[in-house]
Amino acid sequence: VKPVNAGTYAVTVDITESANYAAMTAVECGSFTIATKDITVSGATLKDKTYNGRTDDAVVTAVTFNGLVTGEALALGTDFTATAVYDSADANDNADAKAQITLGDTVKANNYNLTNGTDLAATGKVEKATTTLSLSAANAVYTGTAYDESKITKTSNVETAPIYTSY
Repeated sequence: VKPVNAGTYAVTVDITESANYAAMTAVECGSFTIATKDITVSGATLKDKTYNGRTDDAVVTAVTFNGLVTGEALALGTDFTATAVYDSADANDNADAKAQITLGDTVKANNYNLTNGTDLAATGKVEKATTTLSLSAANAVYTGTAYDESKITKTSNVETAPIYTSY
């Protein structure tokens, strides 16, 4: 089998016996190395997410590699891992993030050397969260004074959800 993948290989020769020479097997003649190929990442695609106040839950769905051997692709989760962190937790259609790409320990990935896998600029979409708000107001008996707003209770998925009082 002829070597294809990056690595160091020993060269050995087998000499068959002939009328004038004795046979020799696995005569070591030296070695050679197939070096890894340098590749770069030019982009990472992030899955859209809904605002939740966190920056550390960005999900990378695809990465664009430059310099791979023609016809070859690296598989996310097998040949490489990818994580990302948003610069801000705020909702934004073009939210900036930094991605980290690491090649895995697979036969295919071991043929490459990633030269720029850290702090890669990426952009994702952080959609506004749907606010849920429910109010309940206790009935009161006429006292001739204004209704006491402390009798209104609020339940919301957002701590700072605005409350608008209308009568």
